[in-house]
Amino acid sequence: LAPHSPGDAWVSEQEEVEWEDSPLRPPHRGEPNSHEFLTQAVRELSDKLRAEQCLAEEARADAQVQRQRWQRQEAISADLEQQTEKLKEELARSKELLLEMRQQSEVWRHAGQTDEVTECIRPPLADSTFQDAVQALLRGSSHSGDGSRCSAMAAATVTRIQPVVNDSLWQDYRHFRGNLRRRIDRQVREGSLQPLFQEATLLEALPPMDHAAAALPWLQLDSRLNERVLLHGTKAGNVQAIVRDGFDERLAGSNGMYGSGVYFADRSCKCLQYCNSSGERCIVLTRVMLGNPFVATRAMRGERRPPVNREDPGQPYDSVVAKEGIDNGRPGGQHHREFVIFAGKQAYPELVVYFTTP
Repeated sequence: LAPHSPGDAWVSEQEEVEWEDSPLRPPHRGEPNSHEFLTQAVRELSDKLRAEQCLAEEARADAQVQRQRWQRQEAISADLEQQTEKLKEELARSKELLLEMRQQSEVWRHAGQTDEVTECIRPPLADSTFQDAVQALLRGSSHSGDGSRCSAMAAATVTRIQPVVNDSLWQDYRHFRGNLRRRIDRQVREGSLQPLFQEATLLEALPPMDHAAAALPWLQLDSRLNERVLLHGTKAGNVQAIVRDGFDERLAGSNGMYGSGVYFADRSCKCLQYCNSSGERCIVLTRVMLGNPFVATRAMRGERRPPVNREDPGQPYDSVVAKEGIDNGRPGGQHHREFVIFAGKQAYPELVVYFTTP
C-alpha cells in the first residue's frame, strides 16, 4: 500500500495502477499540465467514438443494401411466381385450344358426303403434346424384358404423325357401323348373344391401349359394337393404298394363322414384325369394329370368314380374337393378342404414325 500524497489514505497497488492510467491524475513532473492532458484525452476519446460511429454507419449501410437486395429478390420471386401461374394458365388454354382445333378438324366426318376426295392424308401434325402422347402409347403398349425382341418398341421415337381424311372410306365405315348396331340390337332383344359376347365386349379392357383415349380425345367409340383403337403394322410402301382404298381383305394372305383377313394388334411390338426392317417405320392407328367376336381356341388357317354363331343360325361372328397363351401349333403358343376382321369396311385408318427404334 502507498499514499498518493502526504495525508492521503493508503490505497492498494491495483488502485494505484488505475490511478496512474486515469485522465484525472495530475501530471508528474516533466509531464504536460493537467489542461493539455485532459484535452488530449478528450481528443482521443472523440476520435475513437467517431471511428466507432463510422463503423456503425457502414454496418447500417451494409444492412440497408442487404435489405434492399432481399426485397428485390422477393419482388423477383413473386414476379416469377406470377409469370409461372400465367404460363400454366396459357398452357391449359393452349391445350384446350389444341383439343378444340382437333375436334374442329374432325367436323368433316359429320358434314355429309362429298363427291370427291382431293386429299387422303394431311401434312404431319405440328403438335409436340399430341406426338408425345402417341409415342407414349406405342412405348406403353409394347412387351419388354431382357432379350425380348419386343424391347425395341419400348424405346420407339415418333418422328411424324399424319391424319387420314378420306370421306369415302369414312362413309363406308359409318354405313357398316349403322348396320352392325341394328343387328346387335336385334340379337340382344332376341337373346341370341351368348355371355361370350359380354366377356368379349370388355376384352379385358385392352389394357395396353387404355391411354389411346387420352391421345385421341375426339374419338367417340361405341363400346356396344366393340369399337376399339387398334394398331396395324405395315411396310411404308403400302401406306398410300391403305389411306386411299382402306383395308382390302381381298389382298389378305391365304395362310393367316386365324384366317384370311386383316390383322390388328393391341401391342405395338407385334406390329413391328410387319414393318420395314430398318429406317423409318410406320404403324397405322386404326378405329376397328369387332362387333360380336369369336374367341379362337386354336389356329384357323384357311378360314375366309368367322365361324357361324350357333345361337343365331346363318349369322357368322363379326371378327376373330386370338388371346395370348392359346395353343396355335407353335412353340410357346400365342404370344400376342390378335384381332382379325374379314370386311375392310369394319376399320377406318385414323393416323399413320412414323417412328424409329434403336
